[in-house]
Amino acid sequence: MKKLIRILLVTLALTVCVTTAELGWKVYDLEKRASYSEFRAEVAERAIIAMSGVITSPTQMIQDVMPSAVAIEIYTGDILLDLSTMQVQPQVVRGSGVVTDEEGTILTAGHVGTALRASEKATGMVIFSDGRQYVIQKVVIDPNIDVALLRVDLDPNESLQSVRVAPIPPTVGDRVWAIGSPFGYSFTVTSGIVSAYRDPNGLGQGSSIQVDVSLNPGNSGGPVFDQYGNLIGIAEGIVPGPVDCGVNFVISSSQIADVYLRLYTELTSERE
Repeated sequence: MKKLIRILLVTLALTVCVTTAELGWKVYDLEKRASYSEFRAEVAERAIIAMSGVITSPTQMIQDVMPSAVAIEIYTGDILLDLSTMQVQPQVVRGSGVVTDEEGTILTAGHVGTALRASEKATGMVIFSDGRQYVIQKVVIDPNIDVALLRVDLDPNESLQSVRVAPIPPTVGDRVWAIGSPFGYSFTVTSGIVSAYRDPNGLGQGSSIQVDVSLNPGNSGGPVFDQYGNLIGIAEGIVPGPVDCGVNFVISSSQIADVYLRLYTELTSERE
């Protein structure tokens, strides 16, 4: 009974106040809903899911969220000599990302987007786990935190599976899962726990989430999920070393919410 009361109280608080993350990620979508009460009901439903303790198996959860994860390949326009084969290969910068709306908006790390902006010759592809590929049409990058939004064009009858953002942040010790492309191995799943909250860049813009999840080059920008399949943030970086030492950082969804609406507005206005 006490647990039920706690769930209802938290749900009421989230419904009335609406968390920063929900506002920051969903306000642009309000016009598609019949009313604000419909939006508020959706937030309440998500809060109940997050607080009720209804957990599917990790296998099922990963299957459910995998369609929202993407691999990103940026072709810089330069060529490199592969010393192992002595053949010339195009230079490719690899990263990961996650779908944030059904119309083709992809969230990733800022330094992944920067690779596309670095040269007029650069082109980028977004690849889904079912094999679909789309050319990146637009990119906008936040100047302060390592976040970027990409846009791909879909056919009129196409839509994407967007991610569900966690209505509450994880706590230290919670188990989390990452999907990414370490060393080019796309859609690799790794798991671990939340180790701490930090501010590794000293920007004073809120805490990054420290995790012991294995993250390597190619994971940047990839989604990190809680046990309910909610997005808690995106892979940001690792502590430099010869191998992954288990000290890695995730840009939290609350940090992203602070800049998301502005980036989204910039992204869609550039398309018009």
